[in-house]
Amino acid sequence: MTQDIDRVKRKRLLSFLSAANFGIEIEEHRVQLSTQSLSKFPHSKKFGSRRFNPYFQTDFSESQEELVTAPQTSSEEALSQLHELQMILASTLEEDEIVWPLSMPPHLKNEDTDFLLTHFERPWYQEYRDYLAQKYGPYQHIMTGVHVSISLPDELIYLFSGQNKLVSFVDAKNQLYFQIAKHIVAFHWLFTFLFGASPLSENKEDNLVENNPDIQPVRSWRSSSFGFTNQSNDQVQYLNFESYVKQIDYLVEKKHYYEQSEFYGPVRLKGKGPVKSLWNNGTDYLEFRIFDTNPFATDGISQQALDFLHLLVIDSVVNPKRWTNEELREAGVWNERIALSHPSDLIKNGNTLRAYENLMTRLSHLLVDVPEFLKSRFQNVITYAVESKKAPRLTVGGRLQKEIDHGSLSNFALDIGRNHVVELKKGFDDFVSKKGSLNRTYAQALRLGIETKKINRSQLYIKFGESSQLIDHNVELSDYLNHNRDQNIES
Repeated sequence: MTQDIDRVKRKRLLSFLSAANFGIEIEEHRVQLSTQSLSKFPHSKKFGSRRFNPYFQTDFSESQEELVTAPQTSSEEALSQLHELQMILASTLEEDEIVWPLSMPPHLKNEDTDFLLTHFERPWYQEYRDYLAQKYGPYQHIMTGVHVSISLPDELIYLFSGQNKLVSFVDAKNQLYFQIAKHIVAFHWLFTFLFGASPLSENKEDNLVENNPDIQPVRSWRSSSFGFTNQSNDQVQYLNFESYVKQIDYLVEKKHYYEQSEFYGPVRLKGKGPVKSLWNNGTDYLEFRIFDTNPFATDGISQQALDFLHLLVIDSVVNPKRWTNEELREAGVWNERIALSHPSDLIKNGNTLRAYENLMTRLSHLLVDVPEFLKSRFQNVITYAVESKKAPRLTVGGRLQKEIDHGSLSNFALDIGRNHVVELKKGFDDFVSKKGSLNRTYAQALRLGIETKKINRSQLYIKFGESSQLIDHNVELSDYLNHNRDQNIES
């Protein structure tokens, strides 16, 4: 009877975990075919103000587009909206532009670097950007990647609270989210092994190769200590929730960080306001910063990668483990070794292999009770992970390594970028011309940064400021915006 009760609890947990919300943010550069370097065309005016648009932003450089989905009720819905954003971005590109499909930037000449540092169109961000350029140099912050956000349903928080006899809902949120964060940090090395895809630098000026001769190609410069990370004296350890908050707050207070967003750890706990407000308000979601851009996926990240992350989040809750500081330190060492290993190298460390095999066994056992709609996808990603251990050539990095030509991926990236743009532009034309759909209005809403959501094939929810309405036919939204602005003025 006890086993039956435990299985009921397990199924309930899995049901709540399967209902997590997902969001995706990808950074990617516009590149000009004529120069084969970062685009000097400005961020498209078709996207309106970057102060307002939540879907289309830019980052460190003007060429560095940042596409951000709204929170979605599943990873496939988040990936679907990312694809819509990618199509819209492609539709605004100049004839000479593609989207660079790699995390590591293309080769920059001196004039490209000068342009990068002297052209910046967000004055409200200029001081912080100057600080970053001075502290880290220009090359680190033009590495790009994918961030995945996950938030959990309240029902799961209440269940966790009851199981752990926690009176405070906020405490339960913080403890559960940190438990998940710690688990993913402990397996950062496995994500690097399976999905790492930044094997070489096209820029000797970034000193990666000069300071580390004879090790290219690697599995992931970006995921190593030479990649997109904080300086060695500004690292944050994932010891416990209280320590995590205190460390970041201290680094900001003592001006080691300009602000809390300068923390570049593999997982961030996110909420409203400064990090110390998590004490009273609780964590709202986790941001996972562990994925290189996948050039073999049109949108930069695969469903398989999202499913693997989802599986490990489930494992962290269903099979909780008290990670010691020594285990986390050792996991960090494993991540560094794997990130800087050749993409075709097998994992040879005995402890790492045992951890790998134990995890695959646990994940396989989870499949018995996961909801039916996830079983085949989860089985596929477990199969991929098991086979990749024996044949690293199957990993994203292993596949990418075979495309290196004379120490460069430039020709490969240009070809892939061209193909992706053609595919996305055609997809956009088909999307907005679909007879009887609201796709044209929906795409315009995303491009203009208007909060929008598909209700069904014939209804669209549009929200602008305090005004909202359901739309059941194609509408020219510039007229809608003007009408609502006039109404606001009159009221």
